[in-house]
Amino acid sequence: GIRLLLRVINDSFVPPEWLMVSAIAILFAWGFSKRTESSIDEPVATPPVAAPAPVAAPAIPSATPTASVSDTPKEVQEIAAD
Repeated sequence: GIRLLLRVINDSFVPPEWLMVSAIAILFAWGFSKRTESSIDEPVATPPVAAPAPVAAPAIPSATPTASVSDTPKEVQEIAAD
């Protein structure tokens, strides 16, 4: 990818293939290398994290129905298919 990008920028500036393969091998080896601990023995202080503010629950409507005019029973209507 890098070789093609360099070729797009300047057609005459193309690194040799052996250099690109070497760079890829070095990056590959570095990626799988073991991480070493730092020489500082003191732990790194992290800032305290504030707790999130409580969120109020939404109001739930009352489960008891209120009486109204529309609460009267309705007649069942039959639909005939012609």
